[in-house]
Amino acid sequence: MKSSTATSRSAKRPAPPTPVPSMLDAIPFPALLARSDGTIVAANGALASLCGWSADTAADRPLAGLVPAEVAQALLAPAGCAGVAGVIAAADGRAVAVEWLSRPVAGEGRFLICARDRTRERVLEDYIASNQCYEVSAAMSGGLAHDFNNVLAAILGLAELISLRLPEDSPLQGFASRIGTSIERAKILVRRFSSFSRKGTGVVEPQPIAMIMQELESLLDAFLPGNLPVEYELAEDTPWAQADRHVLEQIVLNVANFMRTHLRADGGKLRLRTRAASAGGGPLIEFSGTGEGFIGAQLDDLFVLDTRRTQTAYESGAGLFVARKLAVDSGGTLEVRRDDSRTVTFALTLPRAAESE
Repeated sequence: MKSSTATSRSAKRPAPPTPVPSMLDAIPFPALLARSDGTIVAANGALASLCGWSADTAADRPLAGLVPAEVAQALLAPAGCAGVAGVIAAADGRAVAVEWLSRPVAGEGRFLICARDRTRERVLEDYIASNQCYEVSAAMSGGLAHDFNNVLAAILGLAELISLRLPEDSPLQGFASRIGTSIERAKILVRRFSSFSRKGTGVVEPQPIAMIMQELESLLDAFLPGNLPVEYELAEDTPWAQADRHVLEQIVLNVANFMRTHLRADGGKLRLRTRAASAGGGPLIEFSGTGEGFIGAQLDDLFVLDTRRTQTAYESGAGLFVARKLAVDSGGTLEVRRDDSRTVTFALTLPRAAESE
């Protein structure tokens, strides 16, 4: 009888709590265990790496000290929650975008709370959104270019009528002629902007590199800071490239944006050069920037998306990441080298078109 009572009592004992260290350390991403009152019981090493709250320092601290009160309340809901977004301060002081997930631990009155670092995804989303804004702006500029071209055509027609009605020896003929010349120049500029605003068609065909770079001069001059002198060395015998023109222009502008970021303040200079990469090889486009902004700059990780950089540096890094991917997808390369302490050169190579052989 006593044996039966002992067995009955032992059956009613609660299950021993889950071993905290083994459970948390088995989770590869930031995680912690908290009581239902919001007191943290323990944390794993991944959380310590993210925000500096180690297992020792996190114990007995309130969850609301790590996340906003409303986020803590959502994480401690009886059924747990998923997909709660928030921002926490990392150990190095940067703001980290985090997505939280919580689940109650059955029979223990505690919650397992995990975090996922979304900083890189968030910045990529912002980059994609800005690129979409760029595409919308490009589409609008294409429409404006068409309308402006119609206005220019009307002005040119009126200038020609004036010229026809004036005597051939009239001193006003020179002014009418200048109007016509200026309009023709403006139409060429509008065509260049209109061409750039078109989305890529995915058509890979022979592209005259030197001519395209010459046509982009006016666009780059408007894009780059006014105090940044730009030298163009466009060899007429530069081989043609087998590429999508829109992709080529995207690469050029992404690299130019990086140069603008690093040279805008120190009065540096930029040189753009085209030539053959080697005897019988494809075209080579070189962007050489010289300025104080490149002293001590680390080149090894320029093409890497590193969330630890400042926002400006990250955006320019994202642009270079995209530029290199576009170059590689086109069958080419995009590399960087240091020529001296103040000069950095990006070298873009593309496949040689059959017409250049």
